[in-house]
Amino acid sequence: MTIKKVEEKLHKSCCKETCFDTRQQFWSHNKPESEQCFVTALLLNDIFGGKVIKAKSSDSMNHYWNLIDEKEIDLTRS
Repeated sequence: MTIKKVEEKLHKSCCKETCFDTRQQFWSHNKPESEQCFVTALLLNDIFGGKVIKAKSSDSMNHYWNLIDEKEIDLTRS
């Protein structure tokens, strides 16, 4: 499994019901990865290892992404 394959499958499987429950109202078909950063980062960490990185966004929400083999991977940045 490659990160690209996970990204493709993730894009197809993201929906309002899979995003963080208190943020479901912000989910959109136009950006299916929105509000999915935590679960996506955990999934990549389970598959590829590395570290999960956390930071506060400009709207004071947490954002999560991965550091895998010294490379930052953020499949939900958009």
